[in-house]
Amino acid sequence: MDIGLRLHQLRLAKGLTVKEVACEAEVSPAFISAVEHQQSSISFMKLEKICDVLEVSMSDFFLDNIEPIEQAISHRVHQLSEHQKHALYQFLLTIT
Repeated sequence: MDIGLRLHQLRLAKGLTVKEVACEAEVSPAFISAVEHQQSSISFMKLEKICDVLEVSMSDFFLDNIEPIEQAISHRVHQLSEHQKHALYQFLLTIT
């Protein structure tokens, strides 16, 4: 798995800049850029911080068969109340 590419995809799916992710994860923008361009490796702890910023679990980060937009949707759905989930489900049934 290309960790840098995955990080880049998830960051773009969240609509975040390199600087925004770096600031929240307490690393430098140059570091984020270097990881995304495969010019630097990343420790587990730093990756965990970045995943927190991107609102994705470490296990989901490594599931490369799930599109970043699907992960973002899944994360948002988990934040909904049961009533909101039901309403969303009903809406989805009307568009499929």
